[in-house]
Amino acid sequence: MGFGLYGHESVANEDSESESEEESETSESEEESDSETSGLDLDVCPPGCDQNLYDSTCLLREKRVDVDEKLMEERTNKETMIRDLDAMQKKAKLTEEAIQTVEQELRASQVAIVFAFEICSLRLNAAVKNQNIDKCSTSL
Repeated sequence: MGFGLYGHESVANEDSESESEEESETSESEEESDSETSGLDLDVCPPGCDQNLYDSTCLLREKRVDVDEKLMEERTNKETMIRDLDAMQKKAKLTEEAIQTVEQELRASQVAIVFAFEICSLRLNAAVKNQNIDKCSTSL
């Protein structure tokens, strides 16, 4: 809302807003009154219309409503499946990362085991050689 020449709020914006509200209310009430005054009952074939044509039109309308309902249901199912797929993909990614971590830890522990085995065998060889040297020196 703006200010007019004399510092007062402009009433033009308020008028246009109230006019648009009145127009929308009028159009809604006109639609209601048109359907009431037209006197058309959707359950009865209008005068001058072929009954078979009217019946087939009604059947097509019912089929369309059914198809629209099924379409909405399928869209809902699709959205649900997309959400489920996203969740499963995230879980799969986390699982794959966990597997990689475990494999790395396994390789590291295997290397440690091999290293420890080699150290033990070196100590054993050294001990055996020391005993042989001790035996040789005592026999001399």
